Amino acid sequence: MKGLKFLTCTVLSAILLTLVNTAVAQRANRVNIKGVVTEQTVSGASETVPFATVQIPSLGITVVANEKGEYQMVGITPATYEFVISCLGYETQTLKVNVTAAKGVYN
Repeated sequence: MKGLKFLTCTVLSAILLTLVNTAVAQRANRVNIKGVVTEQTVSGASETVPFATVQIPSLGITVVANEKGEYQMVGITPATYEFVISCLGYETQTLKVNVTAAKGVYN
């Protein structure tokens, strides 16, 4: 099975989750998260994974990436969460990520 990976601008061998704080939501300390689900091919190239599911089970949040592998979650309270990424034909990945209110990219 193929492994799902979240990649920033560079391809890394470890599984990464790209969280970009696009704006502080209306309530204080809430953030919006967006990212792209990709896989790293055997040759090392990065390819998007369309329609992958991205979940934060502890919050009951599930989103589906679009045809470009892009997803967005809105109004997330900063904390450490387990993200579960899955797609038919790929191995499900679980990642622990510390989401903060600071704007930036998190691995």
